[in-house]
Amino acid sequence: MPDQAAKISKKASLLSLSAIACLLFTFGVIAQNVTEGRSFASDRRIFLALRDLISPSAPVGSVWVQETARDLTSLGSIIVLSILNLAVSGYLFLARKSAAARLMIVVGVRWYRVERFTQARVCMSQT
Repeated sequence: MPDQAAKISKKASLLSLSAIACLLFTFGVIAQNVTEGRSFASDRRIFLALRDLISPSAPVGSVWVQETARDLTSLGSIIVLSILNLAVSGYLFLARKSAAARLMIVVGVRWYRVERFTQARVCMSQT
C-alpha cells in the first residue's frame, strides 16, 4: 500500500508541475502579445461585446453588473492590496512566522516601487 501512495503522490506532483508550467507559458505568451501591441484587436472585441450594439457608450447589463465590475476592478488598487498585505504580514508575525512576514512586506514594497516606476514610464511616454 505505501508503494501505491507514493505513485499517487508522484502523479499528483507531476500533474501540478505540468499545470504550473502551462500557466506560466500562457502568461508569457499573453505578456509578449501585450508588450508588442498585438492584443489591441482582441481587447476591442471583448470591450465591444460588453457594450450595447446601438449605443456603444452604454454597457450591457443592469446597474448591479456595472457596480460589481467596478468593485472588482477596485480590488486591484494599491490601497486594497496594501491593506491585505499588511493584514497577512501581521497574521504571520503573530503566528511566529517572521521570515514569511518579512518576505510579504519586502514583496509588497518592491511591487509598489515597480508599479510606481511603470506608471512614471507610461506618463513619460504619453507626453
